[in-house]
Amino acid sequence: MADLPSVWHLCPDLGEIVRNILLHLIDNLFLFNGHSSPILNTHYGFDAAFVSAVEGSKSDSEVKSHIYRELNIPEDLVKEQDIELVKWACRAVSTRAAALAACAVAAVVLHTKSLDRPETIDVGMDGSVAEFLPHFEERLRAALRQTIGDDAEKRIQIGLAKDGSGVGGTSVSIEGIQKTRLIQCSRIPITAALCALQAKKAEKKGIHPEVKKMDPVVPSPAESKSS
Repeated sequence: MADLPSVWHLCPDLGEIVRNILLHLIDNLFLFNGHSSPILNTHYGFDAAFVSAVEGSKSDSEVKSHIYRELNIPEDLVKEQDIELVKWACRAVSTRAAALAACAVAAVVLHTKSLDRPETIDVGMDGSVAEFLPHFEERLRAALRQTIGDDAEKRIQIGLAKDGSGVGGTSVSIEGIQKTRLIQCSRIPITAALCALQAKKAEKKGIHPEVKKMDPVVPSPAESKSS
């Protein structure tokens, strides 16, 4: 199976994007009859957990309950149209997030030429959005089908990479340490080697002036007598 690098922290601010959409609707008197709340008026007042709760709700009454509890909007201000608008905003932002994630996956798949090999393509994802947002993989796969085709999408196996950032960083560090040890094993110090390489390139390009033999600062005894 072909392993691809983990895709992490794909959509960190879903709640903030939804908050701005809801505020815009409130300002234009389309939502909650123009009423807002301190949470809605606060930057990053709520996170993707609210989006996940709305997306995972099985009824409008459940969505209304989340609006009341998490956005502090009085229940008597939440009408049927308001519920539909909140659901629409969360669905639109979640679908956008999945599409952006699909673009990243498709780009890595194409760049690594993974489709040229017959094996399954493993993709690791890290983050609360990939783990908890309802319908995320379903929408991501739909976007992948539009991007790289049905056959390619079927070959991709998506898994949850716990602490993908830490594991990836550790792998890079280990690889860097191994390369450093190989360089240090050489008898030529790395700094000297780099300087020599740069000097050679400059010499070929004719950047350095011709080096001339300079007169000694202190004359030799023979030169002192002759003078």
